[in-house]
Amino acid sequence: MNELKKIPMSELTGKYIGKSYRQMPCLTLVHSVLTDLGAQVPDTYKHLSLENYLAFFTEQPEAAQNILLELLAEIGQPADLDRLKCYDLLAIKQPAGHIYPAINLKRNQALASTVNEGVCTVTLGQYNRPILARRFF
Repeated sequence: MNELKKIPMSELTGKYIGKSYRQMPCLTLVHSVLTDLGAQVPDTYKHLSLENYLAFFTEQPEAAQNILLELLAEIGQPADLDRLKCYDLLAIKQPAGHIYPAINLKRNQALASTVNEGVCTVTLGQYNRPILARRFF
């Protein structure tokens, strides 16, 4: 496990909230937040990197989501979905099947980057359902 850097949550979220999806795509967001907090996370996986994931996702969304899930299953330590902690890395699934990464905050909130809203907080529940959680701290 990594040692958590003491950064106030408001400072951390304030650094990112409001950025557009093009400025801060979902994978780049979670990588940046975890790195800011002191985690060692890869910036490449298989043939993908932070720079080319968005283009790959645009062309092949299902394949990109499958690779995302593979990556998330290999990094950090497994975390119980019923006992999430602040800053756990999540894979979230929406009813239509879209899967995206997010950082758990508190009170059923997660920090994510969505196509329509950019970086924002999302409420976890039936519409944004965590299907995988990984812990770094």
